[in-house]
Amino acid sequence: MCQDAWMSRLWSTYLDCDFLQNYLRWTSPESDWLEEAFVTYVAGPQDSIYALQAVNLIRSIDLFSTRPVVVVVFDDKFMPPAQWHGFPNVIVYKMLPMKGHHVSFNFNKLRAMVAARVLVGIQLERHLPGGSEECLHKNSEGI
Repeated sequence: MCQDAWMSRLWSTYLDCDFLQNYLRWTSPESDWLEEAFVTYVAGPQDSIYALQAVNLIRSIDLFSTRPVVVVVFDDKFMPPAQWHGFPNVIVYKMLPMKGHHVSFNFNKLRAMVAARVLVGIQLERHLPGGSEECLHKNSEGI
């Protein structure tokens, strides 16, 4: 993958600077990796159902967890909704979209997991079920 110029560009990850303070709250001078976090991803039009689902997921995590959520945006035009800025545990990364290539959108799930820089994480699709923080604890025990 890294030898292919197109594929290697797809792994470049950028912090959305609007979420810098949240990022600094969860990282340290020693490491830019998060100890524990939830990870999700979104792409598509600003007002799409996927953007709305991401807002609801972030709300759910904010209500039921003390951990950060990393949202990886796979779009060069998508702007995080205003609601995201009100949540202190949201960290937004951006990656290039895979437009025009015959790769499943589900490949973005893998890209998000790698790009999130999380030691112990849970990849979420749409909502945060109760007791999810216990999964982080159990995963930490296995490391």
